[in-house]
Amino acid sequence: MLLYLLCLMAGAIAGPANAQTNGQIAFQTFRDGNWEIYLMGPEGQDPVNLTRTSTWEMRPSFSPDGQRIAFESNRSGNFELYTIDLDGENLVQLTDNPGNGHAVFSPDGRQIAFESNRGGTWEIFRMDANGQNPVQLTAEPSNGQPSWSPDGQQICFASNRDGNMEIYTIGADGSQPQRLTQHESYDWFPAWSPDGRWILFESDRDGDWDIYRIDKDGQNLVNLTNDDEWNIRPSWSPDGEQILFESTRDGSRDIFAMDRNGQNPINLTQNPNWDTSPVWARNFLDTAIGIESWGIIKRDVR
Repeated sequence: MLLYLLCLMAGAIAGPANAQTNGQIAFQTFRDGNWEIYLMGPEGQDPVNLTRTSTWEMRPSFSPDGQRIAFESNRSGNFELYTIDLDGENLVQLTDNPGNGHAVFSPDGRQIAFESNRGGTWEIFRMDANGQNPVQLTAEPSNGQPSWSPDGQQICFASNRDGNMEIYTIGADGSQPQRLTQHESYDWFPAWSPDGRWILFESDRDGDWDIYRIDKDGQNLVNLTNDDEWNIRPSWSPDGEQILFESTRDGSRDIFAMDRNGQNPINLTQNPNWDTSPVWARNFLDTAIGIESWGIIKRDVR
C-alpha cells in the first residue's frame, strides 16, 4: 500500500512539467482605458484586473515565491515602485523619488533591481525588497531594464553608454560591466533564462522588431521570431521551456507564448486592446498540496 501511495504522490507532485512549474501570468493592458496590471491563467484563461485604478500601473514582476507583484505606478503623481499581493491587497510603496521603473526581484526575493533617474540620468539601482537601502550600480547615461541572473550574482540591462542601445551585464554590486551586443540598432529589454544559459532581448536590427537569443557571453545570436510584425517584451517561463512576448501578428497587440526555440506561437489574450509586458510566476500550488498529502499518508500508514 505504501509503495502504491508513493507512486500516486510522485505523479501528483511531478505531473506534466509545464502544468506543475508555470503558474499565473501577469501583464500590463490598456483594455480598461488606462494601463492596469492583470492576472490570467497559464493558457490565458480567467483574466482579472489586479490594480483597478484610474492611473497608470505598469511592468509587473513576480516575487520568487509567486505571492507578490512589483510594479510601477504614477498614482502618487510620480512614477514610483510598489508591491501588491495577488488578491490586490497589501499595497506597499517602495520608493519616494521621481522617476522609478522596471522593478525585478532577485532570485532569493531579498532585493529588487530597478531603473531610476533620481539623479538626473537613468541608472540601475538595487534595494532591499522592502524599499530600504538603495544602492546605485551604474554611473553612465541611459541604463535600464534590469534582469537578474538565476544565481543572483549578475544583472543584465540595456544601455546606450557607447552610443547605441546595447545589452550589458554587471555584477550585482555594480562591478565588471561587460558589453554583450554590438549593433547600430536598438537592442534592449533583456531577460536572463532560468538556467543561466541564455539572454533574450528585442531588436530592430533586421528592419522590424524581433525577439533574439544569445548565450550569456553574447555569442550565438538567434532570431527566434523572424516575423514582419512587432515581436517585443520577451520573458521566460519558470521552467525555461517557453517564452512570453507581445506581438502584433494577429492584428492587435496581444500576449503570445512560444517554445524556447521560437516554434509553436500561441495567442493567449486575443483582445483588441493593447496587452504587453507579460511575466510568468512559478506554480507552487501542486507542490504545497503534495507536501500536505505526504504528511497525511505517513500518518495513515503508521
